[in-house]
Amino acid sequence: MSRVSFPISYSITDDTPVGWPTDPITSVLVIGHGALAKRQQAMYSHWLSQGVTIHCADINESKLEDCPDAIKRYVLPRDEAALKKAISDEVDLLCINNFPNEHIATALMWCMFAKRIVIQKPQDLNLQLIAEIGASKGLDVFRRKTVVQDHYRNKGVSPALRKALPSLLTQRGPLQRLIFVLTEPISVLDELDRAGSLQCGMIQDLAVHMLDCLLGLVDAGTEWQNSVDDDRLHRVIACEGRIAGCHRRRELHSSLGDDVETFAAIDLEIRQTIEFPAGSGRPGHIHPFDALIVVGKGIGVEDNLKAAPLKFVSAEFAMGGGFDAWIDFRTLTVHGFEDHLPQKGQEVNRQHGGLNRPFLLIGPNPPAHATFGLGGTHEELWQSLPASCDVARIAQAARERNSAEHIATYRPGRALSDLLRELVSLDVIRRQWGRLDPFTKYLTEKKLPDEYYD
Repeated sequence: MSRVSFPISYSITDDTPVGWPTDPITSVLVIGHGALAKRQQAMYSHWLSQGVTIHCADINESKLEDCPDAIKRYVLPRDEAALKKAISDEVDLLCINNFPNEHIATALMWCMFAKRIVIQKPQDLNLQLIAEIGASKGLDVFRRKTVVQDHYRNKGVSPALRKALPSLLTQRGPLQRLIFVLTEPISVLDELDRAGSLQCGMIQDLAVHMLDCLLGLVDAGTEWQNSVDDDRLHRVIACEGRIAGCHRRRELHSSLGDDVETFAAIDLEIRQTIEFPAGSGRPGHIHPFDALIVVGKGIGVEDNLKAAPLKFVSAEFAMGGGFDAWIDFRTLTVHGFEDHLPQKGQEVNRQHGGLNRPFLLIGPNPPAHATFGLGGTHEELWQSLPASCDVARIAQAARERNSAEHIATYRPGRALSDLLRELVSLDVIRRQWGRLDPFTKYLTEKKLPDEYYD
């Protein structure tokens, strides 16, 4: 089986965004007021209560109808001149929320009117353009003020796993396997209002979330103590990934077209070069581990089981009982590593799903429900452009790894366990992914708090 290799630079470089003003935002421009805006009402409400001026623009006037009265509205391109006049002194924040294939072009068009720019994931769909943005000396100012919003990094369980990982590596040994699953039973036929965003396919719509989580864990696991009683450090000095396989399928009767995947499985090999003791200058040894990313719509869990979403990351270490440390994005709970957190998991903020919290934290007088717990302003709230470039390269490499003209179909509700076993039998993902715990393990029942902000 051939391999597609790529460096993972995010784990060994400092890509923290620089040049962002530290004062709370007082004025905002949002380009694209679609389905996402409905989920960010808490953000708009708090900003308005604190006197923040908000401008919203969209090419579709009907999308602006549910804006709160205090928000200034503009239909593009009709009202472009009026908008530019209104924000001629710059807004503190520009949010790019329109279709993925227009993200960078829109950000460049309006960047001179903003001190900060947040692009909703993915950064864009054009890999060549992303690479040029990352390399052009003439775009230094744009890069310094621009980041990408991937709300899965701001779900409270994500920083919990990142924080616990060095301690887990010390006690349980190196990583053996990671599995990232983000599947939903809802069909694309039932999300017609999101068709414009789903048109990019599941790799760009969902897998990029899991790729960001993967890079965040690779970054968190770059240094760890040899043992509880031995403070010598192991340090990752280089890292690369290889795509061992990728398979794309589309839901039967999908309205997105025959060339748009609604399911994808990406099989990855990660190779770390580890120096020990850290700083010794000795040649590093190679440690490989495997990762599987599975995303899709219209996907069930197990045969004869009520449909439910699966949203988790699970880790297997050299010493342990298989996949015994995992996080659930759906219920925002941690499992199997509570003892590796200072407050035994109580520091996870379960009131926020990541869409509103980072914006509340950079606004005036953030509410207490947003400041509580891991993942606050002391951590990186946004995906930097270098990290986003890594995500884009891996996503593109995965699509190219499975570039067949005809994408096979599956019936809505197909059990994920059954589908993965089929992919193993077809030799499109490796054999070890056919030996997984029943996915019912990850269907936790803990309810989210009554006061919950998406």
